[in-house]
Amino acid sequence: RGKRARPPDVPAYASNKRGGALVDVVVIGGGLAGLTAATRASQLGAKVRLLEQGNEPEYPCNSRYAGGVMHLSYNDPERPVEELVADLRSRCPEDIDFKLVEKVARNIARALHWLRQNADAKFVKGGAKPYERLVLAPPRPAQSKLKWPGRGPDVVLRNLTTRAKASGVEITLGARVTGLRKTSAGFQVEAQGERNTLTVDAATVVIADGGFQANRELLEQNITPDFAGLLQRNAGTGLGTGIRLAESIGARLTDLGAFYGHLVSLQALQNEELWPYPYVDPLATAGMVVGPDGRRFVDESRGAIFVANAIARQKNPASFFIIFDSATWNSSGRLSKIPPNPNLERYGAKILSADTLSELATRASIHGVSLQETVRERNAAIDAGNPELMSPPRTGDLSADPIKTPPFYAVPIVAGITHTMGGLMIDTNAQVQGEDGRPIEGLFAAGTTVGGLEGGENIFYLGGLCKALTLGLLAGENAAEFVTAARNAAQ
Repeated sequence: RGKRARPPDVPAYASNKRGGALVDVVVIGGGLAGLTAATRASQLGAKVRLLEQGNEPEYPCNSRYAGGVMHLSYNDPERPVEELVADLRSRCPEDIDFKLVEKVARNIARALHWLRQNADAKFVKGGAKPYERLVLAPPRPAQSKLKWPGRGPDVVLRNLTTRAKASGVEITLGARVTGLRKTSAGFQVEAQGERNTLTVDAATVVIADGGFQANRELLEQNITPDFAGLLQRNAGTGLGTGIRLAESIGARLTDLGAFYGHLVSLQALQNEELWPYPYVDPLATAGMVVGPDGRRFVDESRGAIFVANAIARQKNPASFFIIFDSATWNSSGRLSKIPPNPNLERYGAKILSADTLSELATRASIHGVSLQETVRERNAAIDAGNPELMSPPRTGDLSADPIKTPPFYAVPIVAGITHTMGGLMIDTNAQVQGEDGRPIEGLFAAGTTVGGLEGGENIFYLGGLCKALTLGLLAGENAAEFVTAARNAAQ
């Protein structure tokens, strides 16, 4: 696993002079990344304590709410490894750390094997596409609204919790971490419980408490000027605590300006029947996205995640529409497991339609002349077979449908954020990097707390569950190795 981390100045088994509970590894966060790291470190002989802010046994977290598709940038993660690495290398943008991406790709198969063995993970085929081959079972029903109890990710987390405890992991619920400081023996972690403050001293710490998607201050600093105009398409538990605490002791952060999410109906801001599904991504990429001025402002062919990020950055992110015609509504509109057509209307989304673009613009309060000009320009570019003639040009792989067949449609939309993509910078051992580019000894991170593998200018997406699982495994193994090295050095 690369260069072995150097032992701390004082070995992990040293006496605790500050009065806190002493362990080898503290894991912050009980999602897939955290439970994996804790269980694996314990299996390798470390004394582990996991701190989770949720109070209930089935505490909310993004891992539990996930759809369950195991993929690496829409690749089958068990594809022959050299093929997998070559595909990722060919598509990975320059502003993404490919060494980290490759590390995940070369370890995902054994991570999935470990998950099968330790969480009794079972999979079903979710569709005809290669990346849909592994969906955690039982799969989510093809219905709107958030339905997670008893679904594949929830079952895996329950089973993994059982295995963690059986392996010797001490799990403390209701522990909201509030402090992290470096000590001569490693780290001291403070957490606030319902009735008292908990202090734990440890040789190593694994931060796995997710991104900052539910933190208004951080979102408005990095993602959007209007927190209220962005749908919280997540568990609401990712507050960026681990990122901030690590930064306070010198951790280096990646760019924080990107997120993974989908496009959903504007009414999802008030109507829980409309999130996390149906999302309207297929309509957005086949049609066009405009603001009240009737003009396109983003290249829809670069994918819905890219478009969602572009919308979130606008001054009023809740003011945009997807424009398309009846042909698209009855083709692309029926794509995906829970398609926009007919589910948008079924669950109460606003859908505007008219037989002319002028009338549609009036109903949607969009500038009519500009809308008609935008559609004419767009149709001409499609007819000419050159989508780069559009303004802005379409340069991605996703094709555009013409907007010619009435009735014409306008669907008000909003970007839904699932998790942020930026965070702590790590090396290939999952060690957190300091501002000087060197590892902070004994500090590891996994899951969406980590940055560098996703985001960037092109909003590259690797895959949340596979990233969490693999980095969690690596963090647990390297934390345990760090502890073992410290013990050996002290003997």
